[in-house]
Amino acid sequence: MKLGTFSPTDIVLAINDYVISDFSSESFLELTKNSPYFRQVRGIRGKHTRVANRDKSGVLRFQLMQTSPQNDVLSDLVTADMESQTALLNVTLRDVGGTTGIQLVNAYVDGPPNKSYQGSSTTANEWVINYDAIGRYHVGGNQKSPLDFLSNLF
Repeated sequence: MKLGTFSPTDIVLAINDYVISDFSSESFLELTKNSPYFRQVRGIRGKHTRVANRDKSGVLRFQLMQTSPQNDVLSDLVTADMESQTALLNVTLRDVGGTTGIQLVNAYVDGPPNKSYQGSSTTANEWVINYDAIGRYHVGGNQKSPLDFLSNLF
């Protein structure tokens, strides 16, 4: 059995093919779905069923270092979207050291991050991206099989 290894540097976040990489050292990325995929409906006699939920929207939050020039790129996206209201994004999240791959469709930057400053250190900027749908959502491990040719397609 192989030993799986996780490295934070293997996490790749791409927004319209622009790679975001200047994450802060804390918990730097969180993906949350707005609704569960299925909802359980309980029957009166103990028999249950499930109902598929069509809502596949959610929120991606990530933290960039305060000093990163990538903050400027995201700020420019927000400014352009405020002017044209057409800045829909394709977002890809991938663990290149493993098999996790997620594609978010019809995404947009929620707005500029809230700001705070400290006298003794830098503070991270938390960016929020809302997405309308999921193109692919595969959560995998960190062990790649030598026969895994599918990972080369994504």
